[in-house]
Amino acid sequence: MKTYRVLIGVIAVAVILTASLYLFFRSGEGVVKFSIKPKEVDLMADLEAGAIDYLFIYRSVAEQHGVQFVELPDEINLSNTTFAENYSKVVVRRADGGEVRGKPIVYGVTIPDRYGPSDEERPYAEAFVRMLLGEVGGGILSEAGQQPCVAYHGTPPPEINGTDPSPPSKEITLRVVHAGSLSIPFQRLKEAFERRFPGVSVNLEAYGSVMAIKQVTELHTNASVVASADYTLIPELMEDYTSWYATFAKNSIVLAYTEKSRHHEEINRDNWYRTILRKDVVVGFSSPNDDPCGYRAVMVMQLADLYYSSSIMKVLEERTGIKSEVKDGEYLITVPEDSRLMG
Repeated sequence: MKTYRVLIGVIAVAVILTASLYLFFRSGEGVVKFSIKPKEVDLMADLEAGAIDYLFIYRSVAEQHGVQFVELPDEINLSNTTFAENYSKVVVRRADGGEVRGKPIVYGVTIPDRYGPSDEERPYAEAFVRMLLGEVGGGILSEAGQQPCVAYHGTPPPEINGTDPSPPSKEITLRVVHAGSLSIPFQRLKEAFERRFPGVSVNLEAYGSVMAIKQVTELHTNASVVASADYTLIPELMEDYTSWYATFAKNSIVLAYTEKSRHHEEINRDNWYRTILRKDVVVGFSSPNDDPCGYRAVMVMQLADLYYSSSIMKVLEERTGIKSEVKDGEYLITVPEDSRLMG
């Protein structure tokens, strides 16, 4: 009986190993491993530590962290309005059923009407947004690699373009929830704002943009300011919570790496899509369910397949369950739940 149990155990282990080997070798180009986390800034630490080799990330974040990167062609990097029609052929369907169409990368900001700042806090929330959209914010964003582009949508409160409030009579704290890729410029903006308004403290909370918005729309916690790396998420997810938003900066997707990255000596604009498919390479991107950088990374991979006739999406589906299909002349990418995606 004991021998029989041992034999069964050996067979079970053999089956598991065989299945694992099958998963590892089933791609004809070698199997790339993907590392997926909720926010792209979480993965930057992994890149700098050498835990991953390459990272799909905003150009601004790569510049802020001083890492090297491959600048991808405008046809696929989501930066150029000239190629907006090409970008729009790719649609990502998140696990929650929401769909996002490819478009040039533009950030948005709003002040919630529901679950927003208190009456005492609101003038200072408006002042924070006014500083972001003005000369001070524009300079900070430019230095961070994010090109300012201010435009208002909906019905912003007149006070947004008004005069600054007087210093508060008592301590006030603003809660600013924002996309992780805004962490560095918003830290500098916070410092400038607190110098201008003694007695007002700004608490910054970085999330993936979807999760930042859900702090208000699902968790129903009050936020003074909400800033998203995809401006379209504000009218899509906050329709019942705000009547306006402003766009304020542009960006692009790059492929970041360091001297610790495998094959970094040879990667370039012409071969990057082959390099990331090498079997010893680990590629990172944030969750498409939680973070615009994540679904934009997947869009870039789909656009790269079309541009280079590569097979990135095939390998991505095998390793993560993210599926791509052609539907009515467009490419629909379906993302599974995070429990599977990051499992």
